Amino acid sequence: MALTVSFIVSFSRGYREMEANTELLERLGRQTGGEVLHDEDLSEGLECLFTPDPAAAGSFPKGSG
Repeated sequence: MALTVSFIVSFSRGYREMEANTELLERLGRQTGGEVLHDEDLSEGLECLFTPDPAAAGSFPKGSG
């Protein structure tokens, strides 16, 4: 005889917080050599990250950042 039991597990508080932890993101960027993309340069930064040219991936255009 098989028995099926269902239950609900609530997410921790960290999953419920909807604000970005910008301090943590900036610290991670500094420690790993990365950069934080801000709203005003987001589209330009995303364009560099998702480029079809592998040689250009991860490099920002001159004058940005």
